[in-house]
Amino acid sequence: DLAARVDAFLGITGTDCSRAGEFAEACPGPYAPQGPLSPVEAAADALAWEAFLVSGLGLQPLQPAEPMQPRVPPDLTLRLGVMLGTSREEEGSFWRMLLNDKLVPHHVFRYTCARLEQGSDRAWLSEVPVRGTLRLRDMFLRSEYFPLTGSFLENQYLDLPELAASAGRGAELRQALVGLGAHCGGPNAVTR
Repeated sequence: DLAARVDAFLGITGTDCSRAGEFAEACPGPYAPQGPLSPVEAAADALAWEAFLVSGLGLQPLQPAEPMQPRVPPDLTLRLGVMLGTSREEEGSFWRMLLNDKLVPHHVFRYTCARLEQGSDRAWLSEVPVRGTLRLRDMFLRSEYFPLTGSFLENQYLDLPELAASAGRGAELRQALVGLGAHCGGPNAVTR
């Protein structure tokens, strides 16, 4: 029932989203931060709300690569690029945030992976500058490439050893990064 989901979204139902029906798991619940949020917590919270609004309420997400959609302001694009291009948690790494199952629930992780697989989102994100003029396609997974290239690619590494996992979140994020053009398959697997 749409009215129940809207009520749940607005917080009318109290302290939980029990009336959100099948989307109760996706509802972030009433917002009551216990102090200022770190950049990573704020990004995880925004991602949870987006997942709920799109998956739970059926709203259409913004897709900046689509011609009829509004463009993302440059300052937001640059901030997103920094999050995509860093692997340090204290700098707000998008990838570390997604690997943290306490910060990003499974349904939000699944939603994010699905967005990263969509053609227009993938095309746009692959072009976002992550470090200066570098794009994700210019980045290399440190655990795969450092043994052969050493410091030659120092500014182009993503240091995410969790992505070496053969299953779970690390493996799924590795696939997402490969889809975005990052070099994550090891030097012997590169086909470019």
